[in-house]
Amino acid sequence: MLRLHLTAADIGRTRLTLLGPLAETQLALRTAQHRGEDDLLGGWRRRVRSQLHGEARELAVGIAHPAGPLDLLTVAGPADRLDDGLDRLIARRGLLAAEIADAPDGLRARIPRFVAGAARGEAQATASLTAAFRTAHRVSVAPHWDRIERVLTAERAAKATEMVTGGTDALLGSLHPGVRWRPPVLEVDYRTHTPGRTDIHLCGQGLLLAPSALARSIHLYLPLDEDEQLLLVYPVLRDTLAAAHVLTADAPDGRALDALMGTTRAAVLRTADGGTTTGDLARRLGISAGGASQHATVLRDAGLLHSHRLGRRIQHTLTPLGEALLSRDDRTTT
Repeated sequence: MLRLHLTAADIGRTRLTLLGPLAETQLALRTAQHRGEDDLLGGWRRRVRSQLHGEARELAVGIAHPAGPLDLLTVAGPADRLDDGLDRLIARRGLLAAEIADAPDGLRARIPRFVAGAARGEAQATASLTAAFRTAHRVSVAPHWDRIERVLTAERAAKATEMVTGGTDALLGSLHPGVRWRPPVLEVDYRTHTPGRTDIHLCGQGLLLAPSALARSIHLYLPLDEDEQLLLVYPVLRDTLAAAHVLTADAPDGRALDALMGTTRAAVLRTADGGTTTGDLARRLGISAGGASQHATVLRDAGLLHSHRLGRRIQHTLTPLGEALLSRDDRTTT
């Protein structure tokens, strides 16, 4: 158990927020690799595991390592859009490097090479990190995002109402079964990775509270910047019906992308998931380099691909619109 000591100033600065898609993706990758709660998460977890490959799987293993999770959420912070979260994560690579340096020995050895390279500012590693997160998001969160967002928005509204009608005491007293408010101490069922640490004094910084659809336990994130607040994340899906409503896959109705844009061009879009070069597109799809380039150009002009030069090669990755289109196609073929 961890005890958070709140002053009157802390109580006055306590507020609610939503984490956004990047943070939910990080929490989803941890949840996907943990066992238990098959009635809530079994189907979702199997779908996610079956679709995570390559660097996206490496990223998931690094984030969920039992020696202690790699905390990229604190580095990036809450962000309303996936792109904003990724931009913030990359821009704060100094904090990312510090997070890696402070990781337990058992975890540091398992951190993917491209995460460490991104912390050093290496362009290829940075591209790999963002592509891995985009793939992980598409697989684990994007198919359910509309429902996740509705549930979290409703939770924040309900807690805000409690705060307005009953004050911060009412909010903290009803937050989660694993949180107990004994003024001026908030007791949290949380196993810290710092042995012997049981008390934290907020000293007027306040507390940031965030509901999560894909966290399965309470998480506490200490701020890396003195201007930021301690973040407490708590799960909102607490029964089978709620989880089924949010995370159940939609019924299949055929390959929508193939019908929309043609088999080859749809295959180019799917192959670009996670990043690929023009040459790789040609080899994997059995088409000419010129044909691969032409298809990529059409998809880029349609706003579905990003293309940028890496040395003598052209690297293609999905835009958010391309990810959304691809995730919708996955829902129709799952």
